[in-house]
Amino acid sequence: MTRNRDLTSNRDQTQRDPVLRPCDLKRGLLVLVQALTLVSALPVWDSSKAALIMAQTQSEEGERVNLTVAVTDAQTEQPINQARLTLEFTEPGDPSKLRRSKKLSYSAKTNAQGHYKFPSLPKGTIRLIVTAERHQTFSKEFELEKENQVIEVKLKKPQPLL
Repeated sequence: MTRNRDLTSNRDQTQRDPVLRPCDLKRGLLVLVQALTLVSALPVWDSSKAALIMAQTQSEEGERVNLTVAVTDAQTEQPINQARLTLEFTEPGDPSKLRRSKKLSYSAKTNAQGHYKFPSLPKGTIRLIVTAERHQTFSKEFELEKENQVIEVKLKKPQPLL
């Protein structure tokens, strides 16, 4: 029985709960305040600058173009707000950097004017799929060749049920 008591007392001594002292709390708060001060001193990230930097680095890899999609109703010529756009394409690889080509897909929705701008896409073949409520789905392949290319899509109403 004395052996069990000895083992228990050793374990109790080595596994004591840490005691927080006021000086430890002050140090912790000081470190937290210093970290927050450093974070608040960082410049605010501007998404337009990020897009520009991304476009510049990607343009070094290959030619890039901007694409604007304009979606209207085929009968009324009115723009379609919140039309869902899906852009599918294959980004070419670079054998010198051991990069394989990869299939990419971007999704977006049109604004109140029926427009959306896809920035910095690689030149080549793309597939554009457009869907909207109370309209037929549109899907077609296009060649991206020139800067600031515009694709106009006119969606038709669905066929009446018989």
